Formats: sequence, C-alpha cells, structure tokens
Amino acid sequence: MERIIAFRQLIAANIKKGRQRMGSSQYKLAESCDLSPSYLAELEGGKKFPSIPTLLSISESLELQPYQLFLKEEKEVIFDKYSLTVSLINKIKLTINKNLNEIKETYLSHPDL
Repeated sequence: MERIIAFRQLIAANIKKGRQRMGSSQYKLAESCDLSPSYLAELEGGKKFPSIPTLLSISESLELQPYQLFLKEEKEVIFDKYSLTVSLINKIKLTINKNLNEIKETYLSHPDL
C-alpha cells in the first residue's frame, strides 16, 4: 500500500511542477484538460489517482510525454530540456535585438552608408 501512495504522490508532484513550469494556475490547467479545478487539486494533492485518459490530457497540456509524469525527478531533470530551451531562446532574442539596435544606430548616425 505504501508503494501505491508513493507512486500517486510522485505523479501528483510532477503534475504540480509541470503546471508551475508552464506558469499556469490550477484553474487554467483544469480547463484545458476538461477537468474540474477541485479534481485537479485532489490530483496534485495526491488524494486521487488519474485515469489514463486524464494522464494523457494533462501531459499534453503540460507539453510533456506521458511517461515523464512517472519519473522521479532529480533536481528538475524531468523539465530541464524545456527550461534550457526557453533560456536559449531568450538569449538568442536578446542578442538579435542588441545587434539590430547597433545596426540601426550605425545607419541612422551615418545616412550615407
């Protein structure tokens, strides 16, 4: 019985972390999965165990593969790829904007170029 409770808590924690990673409220995630917010709260609290269709819906909304909800995390390993990708995209955006601003300044200060 302890193993079942631990497994349910693992899934609950991964759902919550995935939702927080997405910056979503329980209400928004529940809405996107066609669940009631109170049911999602019970899932995240480890009080209920989701059905397979519910797991599939939640993982899709969290932009995760379903198996990722079953993995024990080790300091955010499950969600690292997403975080690293977002971080890289933001760095690229900053670099592009900086370069564009430098180009604009160059051409605006020297209209004969």
